[in-house]
Amino acid sequence: MRVKKPFFVEIHEIIKKFGYIVSRKDLVGYCTEHGITIPAILYSHRHGRGFFDLRPLEKMAPNYGETDVPLEPGVPEKSDAEMEKEINSKFATLELMTYGTVAGSFRSLIVSGNPGIGKTYQLEAILEEAANNYKILYQGIRGYVRATGLFRLMYEHRHKDSVILFDDTDSLFQDDLSLNLLKAGLDTTKKRNISWRSEKKFESEDGEDIPQEFEFSGGIIFVTNLNFPHLIAQGNKLTPHLEALMSRSFYLDLNLNTNRELIIRIKGVIEHSSILSGSGIKKEDIQKIIKFTIDNQDNFRELSLRTIVKLGIIWRASGNNYINFCNMAKATLMRKEK
Repeated sequence: MRVKKPFFVEIHEIIKKFGYIVSRKDLVGYCTEHGITIPAILYSHRHGRGFFDLRPLEKMAPNYGETDVPLEPGVPEKSDAEMEKEINSKFATLELMTYGTVAGSFRSLIVSGNPGIGKTYQLEAILEEAANNYKILYQGIRGYVRATGLFRLMYEHRHKDSVILFDDTDSLFQDDLSLNLLKAGLDTTKKRNISWRSEKKFESEDGEDIPQEFEFSGGIIFVTNLNFPHLIAQGNKLTPHLEALMSRSFYLDLNLNTNRELIIRIKGVIEHSSILSGSGIKKEDIQKIIKFTIDNQDNFRELSLRTIVKLGIIWRASGNNYINFCNMAKATLMRKEK
């Protein structure tokens, strides 16, 4: 009979194999194969959409430290300044590639990253400014999209100076018809023809009949929390479609894999934007909010810029009373202690 080992003993091996964001299917399969028990504490690692976020916690792996996987021997730890420079470089790349999409240099961009780190905000600011200056026809889409709706949307934005932003519309990546339309529309051929051969009649928003086939010359940006390389590695029926979509697109990975990286990103945004100061919160009070965030980083249900915005709202609602602020934040934004 195989002896089952505690989960934290091999958590670093799972992270090494799958990364920090692991699907439920992969996690259960790995644990079953290796005889690893999954304690109830794993509940706190839920990441949404059937995924787990396996950043080690001190109470799970006391010998590893609070937020990071141990470094390989001989690999020096990066300073906060070095890490901030790398993170800023990634977001600077996002900015440049968004401008490139506006200019028509990029026809497809996939932006993957943690929820609430500012990727959509940065994209929308550039695209909306370009649209307001009549440089592009821009449409932002959130939520569920059917293949028929995608066909119509691509027709309405078929011209060269058009950009569609799909934000958190992961239904597109789960549907064969939608993926086939995207593959055709984002192909690297000189002409990208989209076709829908059926008796169904389509009309545009203006009541114009949509032909069964048209040429698509617009650009598309996808913003997602999903890790494409990881999904492709699962080897399911959608893998060939996702591989084809990645091969036709520029893939930008903005995932921050440790609490330390998230804190550095959060502090940088607070210092260089009006995310808190714009709400009338004093400089010294902002520092209190930052310290509170750092001190409680392992206890938040979500560590992100959205959490910072909520903390700013709580601070104002507390009447600038630190004790009231702490109590309200712990009651509404943190996991319950077991």
